[in-house]
Amino acid sequence: AALLTGREAWAAAGGQSGLSILKSGMGARPAALGQAYTALGDDVFAVGYNPAGLARLTRAQIGLQHGIWLQGANVESAAAAFPLSGGHTLGVSATLLSSGKIDRTFDDGTGNLDVTKSVGTFTTSDVSAGALYAHAGRSLSLGIQVKYLQSTVDDVTKATVAADAGFQTKDLGRVRLGASVLNVGGSLGADPLPTTARAGVMVEFSKRVRVPVDLVLPFDGSRVKIGGGIEFSPFDILTLRGGVQTGLPFVPGAGIGLAWHDLGLDYAFTSNPALKETHRINLSLRFGPVRG
Repeated sequence: AALLTGREAWAAAGGQSGLSILKSGMGARPAALGQAYTALGDDVFAVGYNPAGLARLTRAQIGLQHGIWLQGANVESAAAAFPLSGGHTLGVSATLLSSGKIDRTFDDGTGNLDVTKSVGTFTTSDVSAGALYAHAGRSLSLGIQVKYLQSTVDDVTKATVAADAGFQTKDLGRVRLGASVLNVGGSLGADPLPTTARAGVMVEFSKRVRVPVDLVLPFDGSRVKIGGGIEFSPFDILTLRGGVQTGLPFVPGAGIGLAWHDLGLDYAFTSNPALKETHRINLSLRFGPVRG
């Protein structure tokens, strides 16, 4: 029998590794809508799906998210965007995923874990920190983000740099289109980044009903996913959301949003067979003058 290292134990236990935060997106609103945010995204949380969405902001905005995941893991995110004159927008983002304590176990020599023999614990964390630029043109908005990525498992730390880029069309009547490529760049040793291409459409049936749909193409050969949802605002202060992302696994979600003046509060619940139930709550604030 042999004592597993932290990285071996974490991988054998099926935990999060290889910067799983890059697959989770950011924000309760998109999570409740099946992560269909490539065309719909119009706030700071669009940074996790399409950086071009931040060009739609007309006032500065900050956003904070807290997420509860599997095995006591927490996801904390923050983003801020500052619209400037001439259609330019600058922004920053940061996300931290930190695990709870994970038992360090023994390999019995056959590749199987002996979960009855636990010797100590270890922790893991993933970090993403980025800076972005977006520009609103006459017919298209463009955005790019460059980010530093770091993954730590027990006493092993790896880091790299990656980039995101995307575009959104101006509203074509009641329709908006968007596309992006995320996590293009290096790797974490033998672990490639989860590079993906996204294409989305958003249809605004009325000022109170919006339906987004996204197609997600992973570059690692895994299954194509389709996400979609509906957002209904019966009152200016209240928005109800529901959605689903297909593929393996099938992930339904639901959420609610409250808005009061420049303050927004959103909550989302998703049911993922791999992560069980996850919860996200985020707070956002718009401030400052309207972009000229």
